[in-house]
Amino acid sequence: MIFFRRLIKYIYKLKIINLILNLPFIIVEFLIKKKLVFIPMSIKNRMSMYIESTEFLLRKNENDKLKLIFLNPNKNTKPPNSYLYKILKEKAIVFEYSNQLTKFILFVFVNIIERISINRLYIYNLHNAFLNVQKPHIKFNKNELNFGEKFLKKNKLNSNLIIFNLRESIYYEKNTNQNLPGVETTHLFYYRNPKINNYLKTFKYLNDLNYNIIKTGVKNKQISEFNYDDLYFDYANSNEKNDFTDIYLHYKSSFSIVGCSGSWAYSHLFNKPIIMTNDYAGPFTATFEHDIFIPALYYDYNKEKLLSFNEYCNLRMKYKTLLDSNEMKKLNIKIVHNSDDEILNATKEMIRFINNEDIYDTETYKLRNEFFKIKEINKNFYFFEKCNGNISPYFLKKYSHLL
Repeated sequence: MIFFRRLIKYIYKLKIINLILNLPFIIVEFLIKKKLVFIPMSIKNRMSMYIESTEFLLRKNENDKLKLIFLNPNKNTKPPNSYLYKILKEKAIVFEYSNQLTKFILFVFVNIIERISINRLYIYNLHNAFLNVQKPHIKFNKNELNFGEKFLKKNKLNSNLIIFNLRESIYYEKNTNQNLPGVETTHLFYYRNPKINNYLKTFKYLNDLNYNIIKTGVKNKQISEFNYDDLYFDYANSNEKNDFTDIYLHYKSSFSIVGCSGSWAYSHLFNKPIIMTNDYAGPFTATFEHDIFIPALYYDYNKEKLLSFNEYCNLRMKYKTLLDSNEMKKLNIKIVHNSDDEILNATKEMIRFINNEDIYDTETYKLRNEFFKIKEINKNFYFFEKCNGNISPYFLKKYSHLL
C-alpha cells in the first residue's frame, strides 16, 4: 500500500500524466453536462453512518447538476434501511463491492482521484450532517402516503406522534461483525445503555397531552418492574414493522426522544427536532439548532463528586468515543444517567420550543453562555464542533455547580 501511495504521489507531480488521467472525467462530464462526484461510503453498516455518508450530497444535488457515484463496501451486508437504499439507487449510481480484488482496485482508484482531482471526491464528514439544514430530498408518492396513513389509522394513532428510541446493544451486535479487528467489543459498552424506567414519567405526561408515543428500533424489550405496555405503541416489537414505515413515522412525528442512539439520523431525514438524552459522549452533544440535549454525567469515586464540565471535556478529548468499562474501572469513575425529572423537563421545554416559546429565562440564559464558553475553549476538538443545539435549561440550572 505504501508503494502505491508513493507511486500515485509521483504521478501526480507529472503535469502531463495528471492531464491524461483527468481527461476521461472531463470528457464524461462534457457529454452528460454534470460534474462527477465519487463518495466512499462508511464501512460500518449503521444507520447514523449511512445517513452521514449519503444525506449531505443527496440534498445538495436537488438541482441535479452532479452525477453522484457511491462506493459501497458492504455488498453482502443488508443495508440499515432498504427503502432508503432503494432511493439512493434511484438518485445516484451505487457501485457495490466486497471481495479483496475490488477493494484493492477501489483503494487505488480513490487515491488517484484524491491526487489528481480532489474536487471530484467526497469523503463523508460527520460535521456536515449537523450543518445541513437544506430541505429534505425524500418525497413520498401517492401509494406510499396512502400506505402510511392506513397504518396510522389501523393502529389508532393521531397526528400528535412522538418517536421514542433507546440505545440498545442488540442493534450494534446485529450490524457489526464482532470478530473483526478494531471493532468495539459490545459488552464493554453496555454501561452506555439507558434504562427505560427513567422515561416512564415522561410517557405519562405526554399521554395526558394526547400525544401518541411510538417506540422504534430493533426487536428487544427491557425488563422492568413497571408495566409500561399501555404507555406507548411498541412498534419495534410489532409484526407491522418494516423499513418504509420506519421512515414514515419520523416524517409524521412532532419530535423524537432519543436515548443516545443513532436513531437521530431518521429525524434528520426530515429536519425533525430531537431531545438527545443520556449522551455518554457529552457534554457537548452533536445536535442541530432545533434540538435539546441533556448529557449523561460521570462520577469520580476518588474525589467523591461529579466531574465538572471542564473535567468532562478533558475525559472526552483523551478517550474520544473509546472509553469502555475496563478503562472506567481503572479511572474509578461511573456513568450517571439522566433522572426522570431531567428527561421530563427537557420534554416540557421541547414542547414550548416547537410552539415558538423561549425556553431560557435571564438566569438560565447566562448559564447557557457560561456552558458554551467551555466549548469555545475546546473548539478544536472535532466532536464538540457538531454541538449546535440547546442544552436543557432545567438540567443546566440543576448542575450549575459543575460550570
